[in-house]
Amino acid sequence: MFSLDQQESTLTSVNPRAELITRLRADLAKVTWQRNEARADLAASRAESERLSSMIDHQRDEAMEMERMLRAELADSQSECGRMTELCRRLYGNLGDVKWCATEDGSQGKGTGRHIACFVLTPNAKGQGSAACGAYPAPTGCASGGEER
Repeated sequence: MFSLDQQESTLTSVNPRAELITRLRADLAKVTWQRNEARADLAASRAESERLSSMIDHQRDEAMEMERMLRAELADSQSECGRMTELCRRLYGNLGDVKWCATEDGSQGKGTGRHIACFVLTPNAKGQGSAACGAYPAPTGCASGGEER
């Protein structure tokens, strides 16, 4: 058997080892728990990342559709603007910078430096008149051909 001194030295040498093993096991459990928490956080982050990525893709698709619609509307507007411009060219003429001729001596003036518009007025069909002169029936006080209707 062991002597008392041997038993005491064995206990002191075993005790620190047992404490070290217990402490290491506790540290291992703590690290394992932290690792599992980190994995759970990572999984949640991945799910959130996928959700945000899907939302961004959806918003991008909506923006592209809106851009397509706006481009089509712009093309329609430009076409309508061209049509209206052509219609105005047919109805209204541009006489350019007119140099007036003096009635006294027939001399030519220097002009205004600006273009003068020429409005071509056509009579309206019956029942399609407006409040302007020449409408049918003409409003009171509106002259047509120098005479009051």
